[in-house]
Amino acid sequence: RFISYPGDLLDNESSFATRTQEECGTGGCFVELAIQLAIIMVGKQALNAVMEMSSPWFEWCVHRWTLRKSDDSQIVNAPQWEADYLLAYWKPQALFYEYLEMVLQFGFVTIFVAAFPLAPVFALINNTLEIRLDAKKMISQMRRPVAQRVKDIGIWYRILDSIGKLSVISNALLIAFTSDFLPRLYHYSKYG
Repeated sequence: RFISYPGDLLDNESSFATRTQEECGTGGCFVELAIQLAIIMVGKQALNAVMEMSSPWFEWCVHRWTLRKSDDSQIVNAPQWEADYLLAYWKPQALFYEYLEMVLQFGFVTIFVAAFPLAPVFALINNTLEIRLDAKKMISQMRRPVAQRVKDIGIWYRILDSIGKLSVISNALLIAFTSDFLPRLYHYSKYG
């Protein structure tokens, strides 16, 4: 981002040409990037898990409350197969958002693994919990989705492949330009 202070600009100069870019300290930007990634990997994923689990439960409670309010004892005391029919149904784009969540997580983990090496551990913990939460949600709070036969995961494979290739370049540039790796290597090669 570009920074400047009020009064630093002369009236006849353009404001963009005189602004300077905010730079990292002598230790590099790895610490700031690692803190941001830790917040994203822990905080955002925990919030997503809570929201993903609570929203179908909340919809189920509201639906159950409206059934009790209608005072229709046949629906409230229905057999299990009828009660299962009253569960929330799979929306057409539900699987899209599940894939999107996983692809975003894969992107954060692979593209910035050089800056935050603990990201894969947090992703593993999150995915283990996510499997259990999704299974519980699909079994107890959602209707069984209609099965469809598909060949593969579609465009998501190409997206994941592109992220994998981009991550190699990104990690190389992160190590080269935001850490002290290159200055140390230069100093070692020049002065032994």
